[in-house]
Amino acid sequence: MSSHSSVNQGQSVQGESPVTQAEIPSLLDREIPAMIRRAQAAFRRDLPQLLEDYPHRWVVYHGDRRVAVGSSKRQLFQSCVHQGLPHDELMVRLIEPESTDEFDWNEFRDV
Repeated sequence: MSSHSSVNQGQSVQGESPVTQAEIPSLLDREIPAMIRRAQAAFRRDLPQLLEDYPHRWVVYHGDRRVAVGSSKRQLFQSCVHQGLPHDELMVRLIEPESTDEFDWNEFRDV
């Protein structure tokens, strides 16, 4: 398995357009929304306990609030949207130990 991620052009997430090579620098320069930053921090804060209680399950956060834990990423996401939570403010993560490798997007700015 390669250690580098690749952009899968031509395929898209349901309902979204594929990302073009020209759009990548713009996407890399975007600031992470505050709600997602808060969700990331909450996930990292809760991860030790989540690993004990719910290993290999999915968890969804809305800001610093853990909304639910379940076995299906899609089901959790759809349930939150059905409850009226804005989809662009949700973070759904698999409960697994985080890699200690830091990823530097700047490596790929001139690709």
